[in-house]
Amino acid sequence: MNARASCLHCGLAMSPSGRHQFCCQGCATVYQLLRDEDLGRFHQLQNGQGAPVVDLPDSERDLSWIDDGLLDISDNGTSDNGLRHFRLDIQGIHCSACVWLLEKTFSKHAGALKLDINPALGIAEFWVDEAFPLEGWIRQVERFGYRFGPALKSHDRKADGLLLRLGICVALAINAMMLSVALYLGLNEGRLYEVFRSTIYGLSTLAVLVGGPVFMRSAIAGLRNGILHLDVPISMGIVLAFAGSSWGFWTGHDSAMYLDSVSVFIALMLVGRYLQGRVLAANRDRLLKNDGTSGLRSKRVRSGSVETIPSVQILSGDTLLIPPGDLIPVESKLLSNTAQISTDWISGESSAGTYKFGQSLPAGSFNAGQTAIDASALSDWDASPLDSLLSPSQSCELAAHEGGITRIVSKYYVAGVLTAAALGFFIYAVSAQNPVMGLEVATAVLVVTCPCAFGIATPLAHQLVQSGLKREGLFLRSGNFLNQARNITKIVFDKTGTLTTGDTRIENPQNISELSSEHQQALYQLVSRSSHPTSNAIAKVLRTSSVALDSKGDVVEYPGRGVEMLLENSRYRLGKAKWAGAGDSANTSFTLNGKVLTTFSTGEETRSDAHEQIQALSNDGYEIFLLSGDSKAKVSKLAESMGIPESHAFGEHTPEQKRDWIRAHSKESILFIGDGINDSLAAQEASCSGTPALDRPFMASHCDFYLGTEQLAPLRIALKASQNLHAAIRRNLIFALSYNLCAVSLAWAGLMSPWLAAVLMPTSSILVVLATTFSLSHSRTSWKS
Repeated sequence: MNARASCLHCGLAMSPSGRHQFCCQGCATVYQLLRDEDLGRFHQLQNGQGAPVVDLPDSERDLSWIDDGLLDISDNGTSDNGLRHFRLDIQGIHCSACVWLLEKTFSKHAGALKLDINPALGIAEFWVDEAFPLEGWIRQVERFGYRFGPALKSHDRKADGLLLRLGICVALAINAMMLSVALYLGLNEGRLYEVFRSTIYGLSTLAVLVGGPVFMRSAIAGLRNGILHLDVPISMGIVLAFAGSSWGFWTGHDSAMYLDSVSVFIALMLVGRYLQGRVLAANRDRLLKNDGTSGLRSKRVRSGSVETIPSVQILSGDTLLIPPGDLIPVESKLLSNTAQISTDWISGESSAGTYKFGQSLPAGSFNAGQTAIDASALSDWDASPLDSLLSPSQSCELAAHEGGITRIVSKYYVAGVLTAAALGFFIYAVSAQNPVMGLEVATAVLVVTCPCAFGIATPLAHQLVQSGLKREGLFLRSGNFLNQARNITKIVFDKTGTLTTGDTRIENPQNISELSSEHQQALYQLVSRSSHPTSNAIAKVLRTSSVALDSKGDVVEYPGRGVEMLLENSRYRLGKAKWAGAGDSANTSFTLNGKVLTTFSTGEETRSDAHEQIQALSNDGYEIFLLSGDSKAKVSKLAESMGIPESHAFGEHTPEQKRDWIRAHSKESILFIGDGINDSLAAQEASCSGTPALDRPFMASHCDFYLGTEQLAPLRIALKASQNLHAAIRRNLIFALSYNLCAVSLAWAGLMSPWLAAVLMPTSSILVVLATTFSLSHSRTSWKS
C-alpha cells in the first residue's frame, strides 16, 4: 500500500503521483497568499483539517449581481445614519480558521463595523458604513478560494423541527426511565406509586405525540407510493407497543407496561433520523445556493460587441447571439432568416423544427442548426419558464438508508413481528387458557422486537461514511448514492473539465496580433458565433483588439471540424487543419480560401492522478468509458494516455447522444462523471452521477456528489466505501435478527419483564453502535485508496 502525503494547506491526503506539497494549484496559490498578507495564523487555527481549494480562475469572477439588486439588504441598504446592512451566502466555510480569516480581512477595511458568520449555513451578515469597499473586500476574500453569492439560503425549518422533537423526546425518555427505576426497585403501592405510575404514562404519551409523527407520516407516505421502508416497522412498533402498554396501565397489569422502553425507543429512533440528514445538509450548505440557473450564461450583442453575461441579466429587447447547441434563455423573436430549433427539454421530442424570420422561439429550446442565430428577447429573464426546466431534480428523501437490504427487512419484519406476537398470545390465551398472560406476552414481543439496533445503527453507518468521504474531498448531495454505488459496473467520464482540468488556452496568442485588422475582424466573426472552448479562448485574446461584431458574412459551424464564414468571394475557416485546407497539422488552423493565415496551438492539462485512478478502477473490475463532445482524435489520444481501450472512447457526441448512449447501455449500472450543462441530460439518465465542477452550481445541483479537490482519488474511495457500508449493514442485520430471536424466545417463555426490556433495548443499541463505529471509522483500511 503506497504512503499518502498531506497537502500543506488543507491537510488532504494526496496520491503519491500528485504535487509534492499541495493537492491542487488552488491550495498552493492560497498558501502563498496567506503568507504574503501576513495571515499565516490561519494554518495554526486550522490544525491541518481543512478542505481543498477549487482551482482559482485566471480572470476575475463576474460580480454584477452586487449592483443588480440580488443582495438581501435590509431597509433598502442604507439607514438615516449611513449604515448599510448586508447578508451574503458563502461557499467554502468549513472551520474556525475560515471564520477568523474572513473577520481579519473584513476588519482591515475602512467602514467595517460588524461581521457575523454562520459556518453551518454558510451565511455572512455584516454592517458597514458608506466608506466600506464591498466589491473590493469580496474580491480579496475570493482570492483565498471562497465564493460569495446573493443571499438565497435560509434555515431548514424541517431540520430545526426535528432537532426540537429530538430534544423533547430525549428529556421525556430520561425522566420516564428515572421514575421507572423506582418501580423496578419495589415501589408498587401507595400515593407516590400512583403519582409515579401516572407520570410515566403521561411522559410516554407525550413522547408518542411528539416523536411518533416523524415516522408515521413518512410510513404513510411510503405506503401510498408503494414503498415499504424502515419507518413502517418503526411506526408499527411505536403504535402497538404503546397500545399494549396502555392496556396494561388502564387494567392494572403492570407486567405489561413497557412505557419507559417506548419512550427510549422513540428517542433513539429520532437520533438515527437526525444523523441521517446531518452530513447531507452540511454538504448542500457548503455550496452557494443554486436556483437552478445561476451557472447559465448567454451572449448579448451591444454596440457591435459580444459580451457573455449571466442569463438572469437579460432584459426585453436585448439582442442575443445563440451559437449552435446553445440554449435560448427567454422567449425570443428570430432575427435570422431561418433556424433549426430543438424543443427536446420542453416537449421531449428530439427532432428539430424549422423556424423563420420573425417567429417566436420558446425559452428552453436549443439552436440545433450549424450556424449561430440572432434573436431579440421578448421578455425579461424574470418571465422565463426556464427556471423550472433547469431546477435540480428532487430525489426521494424518505430515508437515506433505503437500500435493497432495508426494504427486504421492512417487508418481512412487519409480518414476522405480527406473527410472533399473535403466536405468543395464542400459546397462553388458547392453549393455557390465560388471555391476560397472552396479552402481556404479545405486548412484550411488540416492545422488544422494535428495530432499535438496526434503526439507529444504519443511519449512523451512513453518517460515518459521508463524513469520511467529506474528509477525502468528496461531498454527497444525495443519500441514495451509497445504495446505488454498489451496483455500479461501468464508469463513464466526460473529457474536458473532468479527466482534464477544463481550461483551454491559446499557447501562441502572439499569432493573433500578427494578423491584419481585416483578418482579425473576420476571425472575431467566427469565434463569436461559436461556443467551442477553442473559440472562446481565441475570443478572449481578441477582446483586446479593435474588433466588433457585424452582420456581414454567413457563419456556419460544422461539429467536429470547425466554423466557416462566407464573405463575398472569400471563405474563412477556423478548425481542424485538414478540413480548413492546411494539410495534416495537429494545430487549429485559420485559413482564407485554403491559404493558411495562422495556426493556433491549444493546451489542456489532465488531472494529476487521472491515469493512476483510471487504472486502479479498471483493476477493481469497473469498465471505464470516455464519452465526449470533443473530436474523436483528441478523445482517442486522451483515452490512449489513460489506458482506456479504443473501443470504449467515443467522441463528437451531443448532449442528447450522450444521454441515448447511457440509456442503451444498462443505465442502472452506470456512474457518469461530467462538468458542464451539456452533461446534465446524461447525468440525470445515469443511475448515479458526480461532478468536479464545484464552481458551477448548476451541474452540482443535478448530481449525487461533487468533488472538492483536483484529484479523482475520492471517487474510488467512495465506491469502496459503499461496499464497506453495506457489509456493515449486513452485520447489523444479523445482530438485530439474533437479538430479536433471543428476545422473542424470552417473551414466549414468559420471562420478559418491563425492567429486562428496559435494559436489553439500550444495551443492544450501544453494542451495535460501537461495532458500526469501529468498522467504519476513518482510521480503518476501508478509506485507503
